Amino acid sequence: MSWDLAEKLGNKNQQPSYCPELFNFFIGLGLYPPEQPWHKLNMVFKTQIKIHFDEADPAGIAFAGNLFSKMHRCFEDFLEKYGAPAFFLEGSYAFPLRHVEAEYFRPLEALKTYDVAIGVQHIGESSFQMLFEVNDSTQICARLNSTHVCCQKSDFKKSPLPQDLTDYLKNYLKP
Repeated sequence: MSWDLAEKLGNKNQQPSYCPELFNFFIGLGLYPPEQPWHKLNMVFKTQIKIHFDEADPAGIAFAGNLFSKMHRCFEDFLEKYGAPAFFLEGSYAFPLRHVEAEYFRPLEALKTYDVAIGVQHIGESSFQMLFEVNDSTQICARLNSTHVCCQKSDFKKSPLPQDLTDYLKNYLKP
């Protein structure tokens, strides 16, 4: 039984057939549904993603790796408000990923549109950490964290974050 069908039938305890033991394990630990940390952020940048049919497996569930590409596009949307792509194309800085991780709570289904909330978890001297939450308007489906390091484009040596970028990121920083 699919998640949506179980909810429509009023059977919220019905788990999908592909992994009920794991689902029950997380409920037993009190880890499902996950806490939404957005109330702790100053501002949240919001955008949307759509899972296209070619990004899903035969069961209609999005391939997990595709979410990383989609989050990078959301990150570009977030930075566009700051002045990208000119900042990145014409500037002397690069911000490669140092670390990225994802945690999935619900399947992302083909041909559905999901809301994405983006915030900043940490700002360091030469790096910053982003938080992305994907939800289907009722609950969190996935959470991604990424750490970006500032470096000079000329030699890719670590560099302090530009002050104007730091100021922009602080608007979205959790207190």
